[in-house]
Amino acid sequence: MMGADQFADASRAAAKLAAEQTIARRKLPATILRPNACFQNDLTAKAAILDHHLYPTPLGRIGVTSVDARDVAAIAAVELLRRDQASHPLPAETIEVVGPDTFTGNAMSKLWSEVIGTRVSYVGDDLDEVERRMRLALPTATAYDLKLVFRGMVRNGVLGAPDAADQLARRLGRPLRTYCAFAEAMTANG
Repeated sequence: MMGADQFADASRAAAKLAAEQTIARRKLPATILRPNACFQNDLTAKAAILDHHLYPTPLGRIGVTSVDARDVAAIAAVELLRRDQASHPLPAETIEVVGPDTFTGNAMSKLWSEVIGTRVSYVGDDLDEVERRMRLALPTATAYDLKLVFRGMVRNGVLGAPDAADQLARRLGRPLRTYCAFAEAMTANG
């Protein structure tokens, strides 16, 4: 999870950070993937976006380099094969798995407005309100934990290294999937 070290007060991030620290402490020859938020997370917001013209995920003003889950899987496959085919154990490596574009909340609402041809408003970064809405569908502890993750995203952004997307495209031998293409497909699929 990208930003796991920034969001250590959230249990979902703390668990991932603990696993990374264990791998490092034991000097295991492993590839650690740190994926950013996945495009597919927005499938849960489909009704808000398409029916109510609201983009509900707090992304802040710095932004997030979201990634398609299929690209995360492709990078994982490339790395598994690379390690399997190596003639000797490869050193540990951490890879930030990002998408090609950075989105703030306002940029995301603009993209969705263009995709569906109707103004989509950004709900904003009021994390107490976000938590309240999440509690309607999720257990209280889960909603609170997600609020902590969103707090880190809003405060610090989750961008990755400036050349991370280019490095991933080189590893895959193709361009990374774009959020715009994902949004268009989500709209086309009703």
